[in-house]
Amino acid sequence: MDAQPSPQDKKSYSVYEGKFSYWKAAVLAGLYVISSFLVGYLLNRFLYEGEDPFARAAIGFSITVIIFLVMFLLNVVSVVRGGFLSAVLGIGALAMGVNFLGSFNERMLLAVGVLAASFVAGGLAGRREMDDALKIRFFRLSRVVLVPAVFGIAICVAILFFDAFSLRNLTGENPILPQGVFEKNVEGFSRALGPALGDIDFSKTLREIADASVEKIAQDAPVTLGPDVLRASKEQALKEYRDRIEDVLKTPLNPDEKLSTEIYNSLLRKFNQLEGGLKTIILVAFAFILFITVAAISPILRVVAAGIAFLLFELLRATGFVAVVFENRSKETITLP
Repeated sequence: MDAQPSPQDKKSYSVYEGKFSYWKAAVLAGLYVISSFLVGYLLNRFLYEGEDPFARAAIGFSITVIIFLVMFLLNVVSVVRGGFLSAVLGIGALAMGVNFLGSFNERMLLAVGVLAASFVAGGLAGRREMDDALKIRFFRLSRVVLVPAVFGIAICVAILFFDAFSLRNLTGENPILPQGVFEKNVEGFSRALGPALGDIDFSKTLREIADASVEKIAQDAPVTLGPDVLRASKEQALKEYRDRIEDVLKTPLNPDEKLSTEIYNSLLRKFNQLEGGLKTIILVAFAFILFITVAAISPILRVVAAGIAFLLFELLRATGFVAVVFENRSKETITLP
């Protein structure tokens, strides 16, 4: 019979540490590292390569983060050896960060350092929770483990966001103000306040707006306007609309482009032309907002990840991949036999 550890050693040592399958631990570690790499891959594609539209990138990133959190939690729950677990969690942070080697700088190093520290802290906090508890409470444990991990990811995303957009100009598909979201809201605003705005519909081009205004006047006129007069009136109305809006935006407009699009492009050009401290302050503010946004949705991500991880854990337990054993009458321990 194996010797029982003394009470003072019990939290740091389990009699079942000898029952440790390296190949099973390697499988869990491999899946975790792959999922971590995929999170970094999607972040790099969106932030630095600008290849994915914002909505699709946000959905893909959320799904990948959930998969990552599932594997993260399963590793912490199943791998009893603290040294092995810490090394694996640190490698996961490096796997996420390796995607950004093409733009490597001190901010990137800080982001990877934050990831590694938060992942290892979450893993060790989880192991301490399991050592202290007599019964394994999976969902309580998941909160202890996943909160630091998601917090680290949120900080990393904010740092990388600031780094990426301090190096390149914003495009229409950006997390600050996506073009589709801006145009939809501006067009809805213009329709709601139509009379106050002079019945200018921002979903139309300036030429369409000018033509519609002249045709409405022509319909109410006591005499029929000739084609030449009508055409000249439309050109004059277009010039007046164009001069008025260009005076507000301080930029030339394309009369054949949707007005909401032209307003968006004007604001985007003004932002990209900012230099020095003002642009830095704005990017820092939006990086903080992005951090708050990720932190705000993190409870949903954690609950979904914990539920999936619990189902997978029960499946692994049913197949004998992991086992729940008792060190004494009431103390549960999870092993990889």
